[in-house]
Amino acid sequence: SITHQIQNLEEELGVKLFRRTTRIVEITTEGLIFLEDAKQIVSRAKRAVARFAQNDEQEVLDFSIGCTSFSQFELLSKVLREFLSIYPNVHPRIVRAAPADLLRLTTEGTLDISFDIKSADITKDGLSFRELGKVNGVCIFPAGHPFSEKECLTTENFADQRQILYHPAFSAPEISRLQMKQSEGMRPSDLYLCETSEAAILLVRAGFGVTILPDIFLPEFPDLEKRILSDATPLSFGYYYKTLSGNAPLKAFVGLVKKKWLGNRNKVPK
Repeated sequence: SITHQIQNLEEELGVKLFRRTTRIVEITTEGLIFLEDAKQIVSRAKRAVARFAQNDEQEVLDFSIGCTSFSQFELLSKVLREFLSIYPNVHPRIVRAAPADLLRLTTEGTLDISFDIKSADITKDGLSFRELGKVNGVCIFPAGHPFSEKECLTTENFADQRQILYHPAFSAPEISRLQMKQSEGMRPSDLYLCETSEAAILLVRAGFGVTILPDIFLPEFPDLEKRILSDATPLSFGYYYKTLSGNAPLKAFVGLVKKKWLGNRNKVPK
C-alpha cells in the first residue's frame, strides 16, 4: 500500500521520487528536494496541533479597523497603544480598502469601525457617522515651485500643471470631484493616477507634477510644500460604526480616538 501511495504522489507531482531496480530502491534528486518540503509540512502540522493542545485560558478579543490611507496610522498607532493597556487580549486587524468597500464591510459587521471622509454619495444604511473634524484640501508641490510664492491656491491655478490624481475607485467621491474639477480640459498625458496618498506624494517628490490631498496626518518632507485650496469646501473626516450598544471595547476605542484626535488637532488645519 505504501508503494501505491508513493506512485500516486509521483503522478500528482509529475516527477519520480525514487529510482527502482530489481535490487535497490534509491531516492532521486527530485525526491530529496521534495523530502525537505515534506519535513517542513509535517513540522508545521505538529506545531499547529501542539499550539491548540495547550490550554489557553485567555480569550482573544478580535477588533477590526478600516481606513483608506496609511497616513491615518499616525492616529491609530497612539490609540491602539492605549487600547492595549485597557484590553491586553485584543488582537487588532487593520484593513486598508477603498471607501465603498469600507462602508460595506462595516455594514456587514466585518469591521468594528472605519475611518474616512464623509460622502453623501455612499449609502450608510444601518451605520452611524461621527465627525472628528473638518480638514482642508491642500495642494502638495515641490519646494521652489511657482506655487511657493502664493499664500493659498484656487482651482484656476492648476490649468497648466501636470496633476497626480487619486484613482476614483480608491478615493472618496468628494476628493474625486475636487480633483476632476481641477483637471478639466487637461490632456490625459498630463494626468497620473495613484491608488494611495503615499504613491501620489512619491510622484510629486519625483517631479511628475502636483497633487491634491486631504490634509490628514500628511508627512512632512523638506523638499515639499503645501497650500490650502481657498475655493474648496472643507471636508468632514470621521468614523463609521454600526452600533455601540453592548460593545464596550468599541466604546472605549471611540473615546480614545476622540482624545487622540484632539491631541493632534494642531496637525489638522481648521
